[in-house]
Amino acid sequence: MANYMNVFVRAEVPLDEFVRQLENLLGLQFERFDTESGVIYEARTPEGFYQVYDDHWLDNDPDLGLNFEDYNYEISFLVSSKFEPEEGDRVREDVGRRIFERLKATGKYPLMYTYDVYQKLDEYTPPIAKG
Repeated sequence: MANYMNVFVRAEVPLDEFVRQLENLLGLQFERFDTESGVIYEARTPEGFYQVYDDHWLDNDPDLGLNFEDYNYEISFLVSSKFEPEEGDRVREDVGRRIFERLKATGKYPLMYTYDVYQKLDEYTPPIAKG
């Protein structure tokens, strides 16, 4: 059983600025890590482990309708191992939906919400602003 959920985001701001906005939306504190493969921000809560990546290296999968290349940031969430499987599924779904809906409510970002990367659950495209 996979316990990952992912929200892919297209943001036109630098990663550090996006993470600050995400911290405010979710009430989390992320810690920055510079790795050989790029920058990762991480946060831990009793529910589980959050990560925000600046590059996900995923190619589009047209057969599954997954256009990863449209998104420059990935937020992943891994449920804590302290939960029994059914409760872990509920926590994962609740956290994933909360992240997606709070970002969607800003009206700023195109989003794709997935379970275990390759199962699309939802997506959002902000309305085009009229000048």
